[in-house]
Amino acid sequence: MKLFALFFLFLSICALVILKIAAMPSYYLTPDSHYYLQAATNLLNDFSYQIHFKGQNRYCAIWPIGYPGLIAAGSWLSSLSPYWSAKTVNLLAVGGCFLLVWREFKDRAFLITLALCSPSLLQLYANTWSETAFLFGLVGFVIAVAKPAVAWWVLVLWGSFLFLVRYIGGFVVIELLLLTGYQRFRQQPFRRELYALTSLLVVMLAYFANNYHQTGTFSGGHGYPLEEPLAQRIAVGLQGIAQETLAWFRDWDLKNPSLPPPVRWFILMVSAVQGVVLLLLIYRLIRALKQVGTVKPLHRATAFFLLTGAVYVTVMVVIYLTDVSIEDLRFRRLAPASFLFTTGLLIGLTDDSNRAVLARIKFPLVAFCLLAMLHALPKTYLFLRLF
Repeated sequence: MKLFALFFLFLSICALVILKIAAMPSYYLTPDSHYYLQAATNLLNDFSYQIHFKGQNRYCAIWPIGYPGLIAAGSWLSSLSPYWSAKTVNLLAVGGCFLLVWREFKDRAFLITLALCSPSLLQLYANTWSETAFLFGLVGFVIAVAKPAVAWWVLVLWGSFLFLVRYIGGFVVIELLLLTGYQRFRQQPFRRELYALTSLLVVMLAYFANNYHQTGTFSGGHGYPLEEPLAQRIAVGLQGIAQETLAWFRDWDLKNPSLPPPVRWFILMVSAVQGVVLLLLIYRLIRALKQVGTVKPLHRATAFFLLTGAVYVTVMVVIYLTDVSIEDLRFRRLAPASFLFTTGLLIGLTDDSNRAVLARIKFPLVAFCLLAMLHALPKTYLFLRLF
């Protein structure tokens, strides 16, 4: 029954994403998306990793080869166009997250994968962006690094995947450095982390060296200093962070200036019910904690998901405050951190040691997350088609 619920949740996410794309196929193609598809097409045609940028064909050092490579591989294997291959890759990456969580947590997997249901993440899945594949890499890396028995080369594979999908994936070397130092200080085994750290540095340096050989730059356009005042940069960043804190209530239909009144009322109604359910969840959680005393010590996987989220968001904020090529701190860049934090908390809450607490909050928790998925529906499109 729990496996069926997990499968149904995945199918629901797929259905929502496909419906969003059908409603506005061109909306989910940004300039980045066109370059991904262009690079994937060139890989298919003549195995060259090039894009047409600023009036000339050039080696693509701006984005790593991982996501265009996955699109090209999917297109070659399935005969789909690069556009639909990209959408398929995204949904397969979501399915990969479900599979990894199920393999690791079995009966708890349904509740843990609710972290994949926020409207911000559903918006990511619909876009032709690398972040969805990046989420898959994050889940794999954190589960691997949290298990001491996993070999160092497995960490290298997951870390390399993250880096080759998004350059920011190189943040894992900072996490491995922290873990190496911590375990060395505690006189615990640290060779696994040290070997993985060293190997990943070699992979990253080799990739950047090839970029420099091809283009004369390490990353094709990153690393330029800020042009606006730092205070203005911070203000814009805080705005993005504030928006991401409301990710579970966010509804992209509200961006439509000609939003039909019934759709607006539906959004407000869903948000109001969500608010009531969230208050019930908080109330029951407080009551449960008073009766039980406290939640039990952090599950090891919980600690690593929270640590990875903290390192990721710290590195992202530092880059944002120093590099003009990172325009903002909106959901595309912050959603991975939100996902890691939410997943970590759900792993902790669903641990057997916290069964008494979970029993009191399970219903409002599931209801809140499923209600949030309604924000991802293309409601204006459905309203105009139906009425």
